[in-house]
Amino acid sequence: MRPLPTPSATYHGRERSSYNIPGAPPGTYSLEMRLSSDGFAKVLVTTRSPDELPFHPPLPPQRSLQINRVKRNKILVSWQPSLTTKPHQYCVAMNNRGNYNSMCSAESDQWSGKHGTTITCVGHKTWHQFKGLQRGKTYHFDAFVLDTATNASSTYIGVSATLRGAGGTPHQRFKDDDIVTYKLDESNRHAVNTKYHVGKTKNAILVFVQSCTGPGPVNLHITTGGSSKQDIMSTTVLDIKTLRLPPTNASSWLCLFTCPQDKSIRVFESLNTCHSITIGWKTSADERVKYCIYKKDKEQNLSEPQDFCESYSTGVLVLCRRYHRFSNRRFSDLIMQKIKGLQPDTKYLLEVQVTKVKGEMLPYEQVWARTAKTCSKKVKTKKNKSVF
Repeated sequence: MRPLPTPSATYHGRERSSYNIPGAPPGTYSLEMRLSSDGFAKVLVTTRSPDELPFHPPLPPQRSLQINRVKRNKILVSWQPSLTTKPHQYCVAMNNRGNYNSMCSAESDQWSGKHGTTITCVGHKTWHQFKGLQRGKTYHFDAFVLDTATNASSTYIGVSATLRGAGGTPHQRFKDDDIVTYKLDESNRHAVNTKYHVGKTKNAILVFVQSCTGPGPVNLHITTGGSSKQDIMSTTVLDIKTLRLPPTNASSWLCLFTCPQDKSIRVFESLNTCHSITIGWKTSADERVKYCIYKKDKEQNLSEPQDFCESYSTGVLVLCRRYHRFSNRRFSDLIMQKIKGLQPDTKYLLEVQVTKVKGEMLPYEQVWARTAKTCSKKVKTKKNKSVF
């Protein structure tokens, strides 16, 4: 019995891999593949030079699918065009199990009739509308760019959506100066529609949007009169996806101010003592704002993200004050503040909130800091008393 040849290469998983034989002489080559279970594999063999890489169509920098419209039993998705200059076309897949990481995987499920997978090639279009969908059911959408000469393909990052049941959530309306909180989750397909009626002609409609719980792309669209949409803002939130939209009129919009882009709090550990912590943060562009510092000395549940929409802090108020441009605690656009009266070797959760008169409190990012374990003999502090 002839022994099995030693494999030239071994690959595991579903990732795309390549194998190169440099300087291969002319002749007939045998390609043998073995798999430990049933499956499908797509192979591209070429004698083209590696200088012609990539053999697979390159994807654009923004490689995620976007859900543009959901209406009744239809969902419209779109994607950015490929950067390839070679003949190509786009194909889309839909199934009810999960997103695919290759067109080969999608074709495998379609051939075997699994998971209701369908594949449709749409030519050079960079959008496709899926029709005949069922309410209350979750669908997963993928897009592929296919080299028509070699059938080599690349996969975009897919998206998922759930059509709401027949009842649905009615469109909500909000009035001037109302603060409305929206929670975006699986139950509403991470999207909420709301209406704002303008009774009289206004010079401007001002919308203040605040993300409450951290990173994750959320697009806000304002539609007037019909199907045309104007994308006015993009913000980031966590997976819980909470938005707060307080609409304002011309008489009250000045109560809202702009926080700096960098809302982090810096701890100057070299200045910390056993009874004090020194922190710093970037200033707001508005000189009339007031900064309030809060502290906690108990452990927080870190599994819950910080809610930036909370207008109050559950910590102990340390101080509230303004820092004008000539303050000795302000250095250009940086404010430095020492927090005194703390316990040695203790971990504190510190929070800075900024506000204007009759305005909302907007928090900076929270930060943990620990006081020094041992006290220097040169440092004298008064017990149970804070001095600022």
